[in-house]
Amino acid sequence: MISNQARKSASMLIMCEGENTQDIKVLLLTRSKDSRVWPNALVFPGGLSEDVDEQIGREFLEKEQEKPKIEQYLNHLSETSVRYLEWGMSDPVSWYSTLGTALRETKEECGIDLCKVSQEHSVQIVGSLNIIAHWLTPNLLKKRYDTFIWGVQLNHECQDLQVDNVEISQAKWWGIADALEAYERTEVDLPVPTLMILSELEYLQDQLGSEVSIARLLNILATTPHSQAIQPIIVKGEGVNLYLPGDQDYALHAQQGEQEANIQREFWKTKTQRLSQKKIQLKSDSKPIVRWYRVMNA
Repeated sequence: MISNQARKSASMLIMCEGENTQDIKVLLLTRSKDSRVWPNALVFPGGLSEDVDEQIGREFLEKEQEKPKIEQYLNHLSETSVRYLEWGMSDPVSWYSTLGTALRETKEECGIDLCKVSQEHSVQIVGSLNIIAHWLTPNLLKKRYDTFIWGVQLNHECQDLQVDNVEISQAKWWGIADALEAYERTEVDLPVPTLMILSELEYLQDQLGSEVSIARLLNILATTPHSQAIQPIIVKGEGVNLYLPGDQDYALHAQQGEQEANIQREFWKTKTQRLSQKKIQLKSDSKPIVRWYRVMNA
């Protein structure tokens, strides 16, 4: 299958609340200006999977659940969790591995060790870690990634952030709307998955109003799995467009191996899930870049 040609990777969406439940912060890292992939872009901690990640994921889950067999965890998940099969995984090994990748990369890129944070620091994990999205790079691109994104809530901001200064140049806590507004002002760049996840979080914030909380946001994403990865389709013609599941023209442009993810959430049903490519000048960089902009409903 096409997806087997993509490299396995994982990311971690880390959120915390400020003075109240409506003051929600997201940890975003700034990629190095010399990076070959998304230079200067704001991203979630994450990266490519390694062989060691399966064991990291197993040990974390066994420790969190305090059970001798991880299969017990997979068979008795909480109400805010889902089974690995619902995310299109053929076996639990992928579940352990992708979690391990997200945990390891978070520690390497910004210094937050989620495996030890509760024992050694005042910062603690609230609730459990869950997969909240699965993305697959478009077939048209040479470098392709098969990425599971995990979500976690911390009880407050972790200020002792230590970036590697190789892949990552800065780590900062952002308000969701603040990050999207900075993107619109061309102050920062956002990869498509990051842009769409932040856009949906903002949409859910507006929908929930005074009842919003990180727990509710993560629960909505985690309990509505999609067995097919979200795979954008790039179409060149009069300009360059990118189609996402939910757009009326997605199926029209789908080629062999491209399947539309069935995402049962209002955001994906009420918005035009299409992006258009434009060349812009970032305020933080001297070189023009090509970026994607959402095509909104009229």
